[in-house]
Amino acid sequence: MKKSFFLSIALLCSLEATSISTLLSALKNQPQFKMDTLSIEQASLGGKKIGAKFWPKVTLFGSVEQNSIYKPLGVLLPSQSAKLLKNKNLSQPFSKTIIQEGIKVTWPVFVKSLFTLKQRAKYLELSAKQKRKLNLLQNEAIVVGAVAQLNYIDAMLRALSAKERSIKETKKKTALGVKIGQMPYSKLLLINTKLNEITINQAFLKTNRLALLAKLQDLTGIKVKGKISLRLKRHIKKGEFFALKPLQSTLRASQKAIEAAKGAFYPKVVVSGIVAREHGNSINTDTFMHKNLAQIKLSATMPLFDKEKQVDVQIAKINYLKNALFIKKMRHSLKVEAKKIKNNIALLQQSARLAKKSIKQQQELLKMAKVAFLQGSITQEEYLRYEDALFSAKADFAKIIAQIWQNRAQLAVIYGDDLKGVVR
Repeated sequence: MKKSFFLSIALLCSLEATSISTLLSALKNQPQFKMDTLSIEQASLGGKKIGAKFWPKVTLFGSVEQNSIYKPLGVLLPSQSAKLLKNKNLSQPFSKTIIQEGIKVTWPVFVKSLFTLKQRAKYLELSAKQKRKLNLLQNEAIVVGAVAQLNYIDAMLRALSAKERSIKETKKKTALGVKIGQMPYSKLLLINTKLNEITINQAFLKTNRLALLAKLQDLTGIKVKGKISLRLKRHIKKGEFFALKPLQSTLRASQKAIEAAKGAFYPKVVVSGIVAREHGNSINTDTFMHKNLAQIKLSATMPLFDKEKQVDVQIAKINYLKNALFIKKMRHSLKVEAKKIKNNIALLQQSARLAKKSIKQQQELLKMAKVAFLQGSITQEEYLRYEDALFSAKADFAKIIAQIWQNRAQLAVIYGDDLKGVVR
């Protein structure tokens, strides 16, 4: 008793492990989502890299300079020059070989393009985040579509099994009729041929089922077992076309790229400084001398004419126009696609209701056809057509349900609605 209880619990856990919610949640653990997350981090680092340019750069340097004439060590002040002229015995700070080491510092005070590029980087990071969500929604739609197709195949297999059982029941009675001489042997051969067709169709469907299971495992990393039910939790929330959001953020980034290209014509103000020590042998005493040097400078530069920068502005404008036109094209396509999908869902739901009724009607007709065939009122071919008609009705209903879910999944991607909140 306890053993059966624990087996039941294990079975329930197994079913839960392969629920649609589990499959959709597993997408965040797959390489595609992780790659998209890395793209966000990369975009974020791009912004940080631009921000880092506002910080001072400190460089340690060293050099050895060999000249053909004697040069002063450091800066020689007029008072120092007068002192040296009065006393010729003092070491003169002039040398052909000058060794220098020290620290250089540069700090941008104002660079217009850097401010704009930082804003551009924020839009690119936002676009990367929106792109990650869009890719996740698209993969969710693929999973739901694959599960819907899997359920369709399972329904087809159940319908074929029911058809097989029905025909086998008739086969028993036909075999008895053949045995006692009431029916020709050809009728039994025709039924066997029909059963063989069912076996072939089952094998074909099982092959497709295995392909879908492999696809789901590839997408989610989960080996699916058992039936995965699809039930509507709520209707899809309609609003703005989410598929446009990454493109719109990219468009804003391209607009900032134009501003950055124009900003290159603004003045650049930079503070620079140097702290150094120079060494060399004196010109008159050959004494190794040292001189300290410190300097700070505020400089401004502004391009008066730069053809390359003008071309950069034109290129940025063209990129912006291309992005804007692409968004316009996509908005129109999504509007048409959304309307088509909504109409499809409405028509398919209506067809599903009719298909369900058709199954009940075909079941009643098949019952009557079986009796009529055994009584000899209709031919065997006519009876088998009723078997085919019931199977077709079941197949049509299963196909319609699968198409409804596939259309819902596509609509969820367009509006950016997470399918985990739509399906259960």
